Amino acid sequence: MNQSEIQSAIALEQKAFAFLLASRASGHAASRPLDEATLAAWQHADSCAAWITRHYDELPSANRPEREEVRAFSQFLSSFFATSFSVSKTRRDGEIRIQIRALPTRRLDGSRKSNHLKEKERKAADALRQMALTALAAECGASATDAHFSQTHHDATLAADLTLWTYARQLVNRSEYASQGPAGITSGWISMRKLGAV
Repeated sequence: MNQSEIQSAIALEQKAFAFLLASRASGHAASRPLDEATLAAWQHADSCAAWITRHYDELPSANRPEREEVRAFSQFLSSFFATSFSVSKTRRDGEIRIQIRALPTRRLDGSRKSNHLKEKERKAADALRQMALTALAAECGASATDAHFSQTHHDATLAADLTLWTYARQLVNRSEYASQGPAGITSGWISMRKLGAV
């Protein structure tokens, strides 16, 4: 993985998420109202790529990927749609209206996450960081032990670098295939914001 791949993944991630936010705000997908066929297409990367290809010229230019980036863009869009958005349908005057909403950061009752859930997410993020460190070491012809990983907990600079690397790795993975789940992207993003890296 190189810097160009990382920068491309970040740019596509931003475009895909911005497209979903714009669709949420307008109630439209590209130039047409949201409908069930569109939402079904967005649920899987292959059907999402086919939908984007069919409606490519209708996509807002600010959120439109290059044609050779449609596949990766579709991976992001379908992944974000599955993990970060919900769909609601209302009937008004005999017509069904479909809306998409970004999932709340808090629970619907306003409460914060339990300590148990926070610990579960922390362990999932730690596992992703350890996998990223192992993969990085392998790329360099070395091996990473549990002791090496433990060192990252005691060195703030090393921890920040590993978090950034893990986040970048998850973005590139998400642009190519299904991610390890929302913990990888979300935890990395939150950690980097705390570190002032983004």
